[in-house]
Amino acid sequence: MTFVALLLTSCIVKSLHAFYTKDLIYYEPKLTGNWTNTDGISFKLEPFKDLYLRNIEDLPNVSKVSMKEIDSVFNIHHYHKSYGVTHIKNRDSSWFQAMPFKIDNQLFLDFILFDGGLGIYENEKDLEGMHLTKVHSLAKVDLTSNNSLSIKWLDEDKLDALIKENRIKIRHERDEFNDKFLLTASSEELVKFITKYMKSEDIDKWQTNVEFSLKRK
Repeated sequence: MTFVALLLTSCIVKSLHAFYTKDLIYYEPKLTGNWTNTDGISFKLEPFKDLYLRNIEDLPNVSKVSMKEIDSVFNIHHYHKSYGVTHIKNRDSSWFQAMPFKIDNQLFLDFILFDGGLGIYENEKDLEGMHLTKVHSLAKVDLTSNNSLSIKWLDEDKLDALIKENRIKIRHERDEFNDKFLLTASSEELVKFITKYMKSEDIDKWQTNVEFSLKRK
């Protein structure tokens, strides 16, 4: 199973809106580099612009797009403060844009799937492509040393149980067919939720099925 499939099917919380507001963005240069774990799974974190430029080199009419125009877009949308993430497992690669931000001095990454500027399908009018909507996921990040990195995604089963027990109230929509849910709260509401969630005395609040303990290559 590729990491894309893992994120789409596993128990991670997904949101229609970003988990951060722009005032919370915090670029941590120490995260950049190549990371791997004992299972041979690897992550490469680099400035998102570098990943973006590599993917648009072969696009039609790319020569007509000036670097000045690209720089303008990146600055307007804060893309210059995000990471391009390449994940490799069993020779399968997937790509993400990850925006770093801090709440109460805790570092997080907001992940969205990166389509290389083409859409997930090369033909944007492809019927399958018309059914796809990008979602955001939230990962708690701990740089325990210069060479050790922990990434833990917010667990869907954990949050779902709290919602069903009325211990958490946050806007969402539920797919009754598979009992999955999508957060629909605004980014401002999500920041308030994360802030409150971090203060919870629940020692298992970050327990998750999707986590990686990584070492710098």
